[in-house]
Amino acid sequence: MIILRGSIRAISPLHIGTVGTGNYHPTLPYIPARTIRGMLGNYLFNEKRDLFEKLRIDDDENPSIHFKPALPEGSVASPLILRWCKRCGKLIEERDKDCPECLQEGKKRGGLMLEESLSSKKFRGPEIRSSIDTKCPITRRGHTSPGERYSLSPYNIGALLPGSEFDLRCVLPGEYVDDLKDAFREAGIFYGIGGFRSKGYGMVEFDFTGEEGIDGYIEQRSSEFDGSPLLMVLNAPAIFEEEGKHVIGFREKLLESYLGDHRIMRQVFSEDRARGWEIKGGYRLGKIIPATGMGSSALIEVDPVRAARAEVYGIGNMRHIYGDVYFRRWDYGAI
Repeated sequence: MIILRGSIRAISPLHIGTVGTGNYHPTLPYIPARTIRGMLGNYLFNEKRDLFEKLRIDDDENPSIHFKPALPEGSVASPLILRWCKRCGKLIEERDKDCPECLQEGKKRGGLMLEESLSSKKFRGPEIRSSIDTKCPITRRGHTSPGERYSLSPYNIGALLPGSEFDLRCVLPGEYVDDLKDAFREAGIFYGIGGFRSKGYGMVEFDFTGEEGIDGYIEQRSSEFDGSPLLMVLNAPAIFEEEGKHVIGFREKLLESYLGDHRIMRQVFSEDRARGWEIKGGYRLGKIIPATGMGSSALIEVDPVRAARAEVYGIGNMRHIYGDVYFRRWDYGAI
């Protein structure tokens, strides 16, 4: 198995759907793993069925390929367990009640931040270029906005602008890497990603920057983790199930199969919804599942090798599209 890395660049506007209000359709600021899987799976199912079957891309139990969320270049999910100064954005460490410089209180910041914020201890968000496009429904009488007697009305679409770039990662058998690169490139142009593709949205191009064996990755990362409690952060919603019920938050019993023996010292989490999509027979919504939200985080004692392995394969159910997680040495003040 290898980790394939690269970038996704928007050629046309992108709309990555969320639940809208009224006639406004907002977009996510990143591309979820399930969306990347949907684009590639839809393409392979229709154009290269043999590769679709070999990769078991539609199998939620035992797929051959794991997709990761494509976040804006250089960014990660902001850990909800940390506090940042409301004024200057500096990290407020555990021993401090307020910012030592600004004397302002701290707040938790959800969403995304540049990865360098963790080392510099100052919050910086990624540059997310977006717009709101207004569209008029097409009627038999023309392309202008319908009059008052029509129930149709203009609607607004949140869109990520052309030129937006995202980091790509996926884990797959090395024997398929060249075929997958070609499939990604063709799918991005001819099938597109996200919603409103019939209106010119969703065209992307892929650039691949490197491949890395998972054994080497685990060895390198575990050496960086050794000898310290770790900060564990969800880069994507995670699904945890216990006795047929979905559980929100981190529980040691549920994490044992992914992290081995460990101890959760403190945690802060949010609730989200994970969407399950069926690829065969048409790419459509299959189910909506309660999930622990992006940015949910914990201070944890864990075996470094198990932590590094979790970065590769994720945690929770449906790890091929959910449960992406990253770890950092805890360097944020007293525990």
